[in-house]
Amino acid sequence: MKVTEKSYRFESTNGMDAISGRAYFPEGKPRGMIQILHDQGEHMGRYRLLMKELASAGYLVFGNDHMGHGEAAREAERLGRFSGENNVLHMVDDVKKMFAQVLADCSVLTGETEKKSDSSKTPMLRCLVGVGIGAAMAKAYVLRNRDCNALILCGDRGFVSGVNMEERECERLIRKQGGTQTAAPLWEKRQQKYNRYIEYPEADSWRTTSRQEVGRFQKDPLCGITYDLYSYRTLLQLERLLTLREWTGSYSEYLPLYVMAGVKDPVSNYTRELDRMLERLRYSDAKNVFYKYYKNSRHDLLFDVEASQVLQDIKRFLDMIQKQWRQQ
Repeated sequence: MKVTEKSYRFESTNGMDAISGRAYFPEGKPRGMIQILHDQGEHMGRYRLLMKELASAGYLVFGNDHMGHGEAAREAERLGRFSGENNVLHMVDDVKKMFAQVLADCSVLTGETEKKSDSSKTPMLRCLVGVGIGAAMAKAYVLRNRDCNALILCGDRGFVSGVNMEERECERLIRKQGGTQTAAPLWEKRQQKYNRYIEYPEADSWRTTSRQEVGRFQKDPLCGITYDLYSYRTLLQLERLLTLREWTGSYSEYLPLYVMAGVKDPVSNYTRELDRMLERLRYSDAKNVFYKYYKNSRHDLLFDVEASQVLQDIKRFLDMIQKQWRQQ
């Protein structure tokens, strides 16, 4: 299938930062829309091959670099630096802004209108795929917006109380050194914790069991970026934006959710924090919750030894919920 790529540039909803993004349009009418929210310390270009493969399967696939990430941030010499101090919800709202721009182009390229015809029997799939810190954004997004009808959390951290301790240390350093100073010592401390049970670890070994992928990550000039203290504090605030009780108590009853994680991922405390979330969802009103743990993978499921299986499982999940819609 022919796939058309398009790049995007727009101003962040904070009115200061430049945002870059990319989209892959399949030939003809898309089977659905998949928006990827990338992890911290990386960029959307890393997902290029995955996005092309999903687009070849008929999906319109897109995503934006978060503020302080990607090509637009590098060109503005703002890698790892967010303009202003209160950007938590702006990062979530930038996801909405990217969606609006792609939706407008989808109408032009496919000959479809934004308004659905009366004869349409099933809704257009609009799935969010949140990866790492992107999963935290996706969880906040679905509570703030009602334009998403499927959610995939990949490498989610869950709801970890330890973030508050790290944020207090970050606040102390801001008062002592100023917010524009590097947050590298805080990040190095977290990475040491993540690598604790890995034999002969490198700095980013916690991400994937594939040494080849670790090497690619470390050679990528847009990956492994260093944040200043103000920006690092924003990421910490994003991780604790919602409590476990708030999120599970407000989660939409029929919104399909697929939780995917590596058993060897230290970010979720080896899936223990995800187990807590899933257990709470069982006692909520949520009806369509699914999960799968991959026994040989760590944090970056899409760049680990079971990546091909993860991709196939994503496709199967999307096929399953679309089939349910048709039957209903």
